[in-house]
Amino acid sequence: MKKFYTYSPVLIIFITSILFVGCFGVDGNFSRLRNKILNSTGNKYYTDVEFSVGSFGISIAKIAVKNDDNDQDTKEILNNISHVQVGVYKNNHNFTFDKGYELLDDINSEMTENGWQYVVKSCCKNEMTGVYVKVKDNDDLKELFVVSLNHNELTLVEVKGNLEKVLETAIRKKGFNLDHSFAIN
Repeated sequence: MKKFYTYSPVLIIFITSILFVGCFGVDGNFSRLRNKILNSTGNKYYTDVEFSVGSFGISIAKIAVKNDDNDQDTKEILNNISHVQVGVYKNNHNFTFDKGYELLDDINSEMTENGWQYVVKSCCKNEMTGVYVKVKDNDDLKELFVVSLNHNELTLVEVKGNLEKVLETAIRKKGFNLDHSFAIN
């Protein structure tokens, strides 16, 4: 019985971290979309990176940059993010899209059914990108989801928080360079 009392604080910390950290895996919607995309390509992928960070993990990141006076923008961005999910999946063999637009339409249908609106959809040669947002009732941008697929990698990123403030900080720091020309494919 004495062993139990010795290890009980460790057990409590471990269980608490699983419940509140949010770093042990992506949620069901994220994994469902991932599986749909990976299965539709007909290629074998392996997980390079896949994680989810909740408010506790972001708080730890805030503590890490708290004492760095040179990184005020990072502090401001972290203050406005509440949850992040990231997945990077590598393909061992390069392939070409034979159903690129069809796959993008399938992704768009899935995202629309779950309340997402696209802001960017692009399919060109061996690359496909979709950027989706969820806007709340008061027109606040609270969620962003990026899907990027090319011949050797699928990347999925979901960010939740006060994204208008995040964009405001990023634009203030980097600004817009309107000297570039953009090609629409």
